[in-house]
Amino acid sequence: MDVRYWYESIQMNDNDTIELFPSTLYKTRYNLKVEKVDSIIDFTNTLEYNQYKFTSDTHILDHSIFSDIKCFIEKHIDSYLLRVLRKNPRLERLTMTQSWLNKLGVHEYRRAHTHPNSVLSGVFYIGYPKDKFSTLNFLSPFFSGFDDINFQHFPRAGELIIFPSYLRHWVEPNRSDNDRISIAFNTFPLPGWGDEQGLTQIE
Repeated sequence: MDVRYWYESIQMNDNDTIELFPSTLYKTRYNLKVEKVDSIIDFTNTLEYNQYKFTSDTHILDHSIFSDIKCFIEKHIDSYLLRVLRKNPRLERLTMTQSWLNKLGVHEYRRAHTHPNSVLSGVFYIGYPKDKFSTLNFLSPFFSGFDDINFQHFPRAGELIIFPSYLRHWVEPNRSDNDRISIAFNTFPLPGWGDEQGLTQIE
């Protein structure tokens, strides 16, 4: 592939604005069947949760019940690499390092946090078509006191959100009588990343 594809020369004109190195939120949706949701909810009732309301199992997507969802997520991690980071996912892959299931009851919430030791993180929402999820909030990474922007996203069942792991985010209290169920994950460039001739290869 022509290297020039990955780089763009910017010619600025009067009154131009350029989105320079933005924090890009990637959103897509998976068609969750009712029978699949039923099975997953039954499965979540067999799991152990810690005091923060996420599973003790931090490789939850390795369970066979999530095999199709895991493939869907991996496909869109590659899409983020290609479309946003301008990386060729066949040469420079991000590997899912950990995944866990969150289960928040009524009035329960998640405090503001980031995901250290990760490049991209994401969350996938488990639920029925009419389920309502409390908002996922993102805070601007800039802290000038003037442009500290809080972005609110209203998730839907079957939705996948991928974002840079450095973005501070939190979940507002669950106001539904149903549990708020989601799967979160982290990624990192593990072996296979980089170029031997360019002295950047990780083996």
